[in-house]
Amino acid sequence: MKHGKQHIKRQCSYCCKQTNGLLTYLYQTQQNEYADSCHCQPWGLRPPFLKDTMNPADKVEKWSIDKLIPYARNARTHSDEQVAQIAASIKEWGWTTPVLVDEHGGIIAGHGRTLAAQRLRMKEVPVMVAKGWSDAKKRAYVLADNKLAMNAGWDNEMLALELAEIGDLGFDLNLIGFDPSEFNNTVVDYSVLDGDDIDLELDQMANGVRKAIQIEFEPEHYEQAQTLVKFWRDNKSYVGMMVINHLQNEKNKL
Repeated sequence: MKHGKQHIKRQCSYCCKQTNGLLTYLYQTQQNEYADSCHCQPWGLRPPFLKDTMNPADKVEKWSIDKLIPYARNARTHSDEQVAQIAASIKEWGWTTPVLVDEHGGIIAGHGRTLAAQRLRMKEVPVMVAKGWSDAKKRAYVLADNKLAMNAGWDNEMLALELAEIGDLGFDLNLIGFDPSEFNNTVVDYSVLDGDDIDLELDQMANGVRKAIQIEFEPEHYEQAQTLVKFWRDNKSYVGMMVINHLQNEKNKL
């Protein structure tokens, strides 16, 4: 591990101040990247934020699939249909995400990929090793790896556009994992616009449909209003009638 002093102008990686030619301590990490520090921190050869840092993805290895041990308390389930989908994706794209394991081969993330590899009769799979993780940290990531991805959403309009164009290019959409019913375009009947009494037709269509009124709030009240409206909506309350009742009561006081 190299370290030393250099009389060069650099920016301190810790306090972000220019050293203006003062002594700068240069540290080399395991990834051959450099971090510079001025006298703002009295650490030793390596600053704290570089101490023993190593991401599991820094090194990918090939392990025998027989060495991998599924987590017995894995709460994430994989149906035969989904495993078949993963196997099909591996055949199409190859391995894009290695299985995350601990030093003993215990699977932390990638149970579905491992099942798919077994279905494909693969002898070896790419893995990345989480070294030095505590039992709590490993168990927590088993859940986080799945749940954090589930918390994302979809831009449905953009999704439908992408799926349509990919399908037009001749790609098998079944490999993507979507059910065809999820992206079938909704057919809209515009025949009502052909009639002579279009205004009457539109009025009849609008009957029974809730409408919105724009209400302005000062910036300091906007967040509070959002929170209150969400609270009452979550409690299945008709917020519109609550507003009407309050405004009517205020009017009656005049």
